[in-house]
Formats: sequence, C-alpha cells, structure tokens
Amino acid sequence: NQYQDEDSGVLLYHNPETRETEILIDEHRRNQSAVQTLVMRLLGEHARSSTRFVSRSVLQNCRQAQVRQAASNEPGLSLKDMADVSQRQAEVLGYFQTARQIGSSDIHVTTSPGLTRIEMRVHGDLVTVAELGEQDGESLAATIILSMCDVTEVQFFPMR
Repeated sequence: NQYQDEDSGVLLYHNPETRETEILIDEHRRNQSAVQTLVMRLLGEHARSSTRFVSRSVLQNCRQAQVRQAASNEPGLSLKDMADVSQRQAEVLGYFQTARQIGSSDIHVTTSPGLTRIEMRVHGDLVTVAELGEQDGESLAATIILSMCDVTEVQFFPMR
C-alpha cells in the first residue's frame, strides 16, 4: 500500500484516541512535490480527514502502531477494511462518523420529490446535517440498502 510506504513521507492514519482519520505528513518533507501530490490525492479520497504535520519519528511510531492494530484481532474497522469502498459508501460512512462526533442517537434519510434530507437526532431533536438533490439522495439510499445492509432476500419473487 502506497500510503504505508515508509519513504512516502505520508500516512493515512486512524487515530485510536480520537477515532478520527488523519493524514500525517512528515514536516521535513512537506515541500516535496511527491509528498504534496500524495496528500492531495488522499484529501480527494478522504475529504473528511484532517491533516497534521509531524516529525519523522512520530510518523514511524504511528505507522508501527497501525500495523500492530491491523494485525491484532481487535474489533472495529481497519484501513484495510476501507480499501474497497465506493465513493458513495465512503459518504455514508462519513455520515456515521459525523453522527458519532455530534453524539447522535440515529440518522434519518428522508427522500421527497426534488430533495433528500439527512437528519441526525441530537438530544431528542432532529438536526438537518445535509440536503441533497433527488438523484443523489436516491443513489445514497440505494447504496445503503443494496450494498451496506444484509437484508436482501436469497430468492427472486417476480411480480413483487
């Protein structure tokens, strides 16, 4: 994985303390074009990630900790699990991350003609966190139902 390469100067890191995804950048290599190119690519793929400039030793320690965590049988997602998600699935996972950050108990996706509203319940009140166009909303809902839930029937029933 290019993001794990010790010589890249960049690490896509899931911080176990904050439970946030960060892009760690070697502070002494931040001006190198290869590092900047990789950072821009990661920001495009992981728009909700924050960036942090760190020393080479911190970068190495985080890389080693991440490898140990991925090798262990600890529950939860690892970066390996995230390698094969579509852009739409990543968007859904981003909403879950936002819900966790704001202390939401549940997420509502309400589709209506022309508009889809993403709402999260915080302290008993529904708070709108995003509004999408009709097609984007339907695509988001279809992604959740068809590729992120295990609710499909094993048999096909015509006329149903």
